[in-house]
Amino acid sequence: TQQAGITGAALDEFNACYRDKRYSGFVSKVDDEAGRAGVTSTPTVRVNGKDFDRNKLTQDPNSLRTEILAMR
Repeated sequence: TQQAGITGAALDEFNACYRDKRYSGFVSKVDDEAGRAGVTSTPTVRVNGKDFDRNKLTQDPNSLRTEILAMR
């Protein structure tokens, strides 16, 4: 954490959050919901309920924008 530049009170807060597993319930719920939705990797991008082929981004950086605008 110090390597990430977190020091002082922010570091104390981070350590307390980590130690107390403050958000473990949220993380578990998100993981469960992602599994039910068929998410198998990150990042997963869906447009209008359909998986977006991330390989298109390497071919055309504007492809995601084009796909989203086509939904209008």
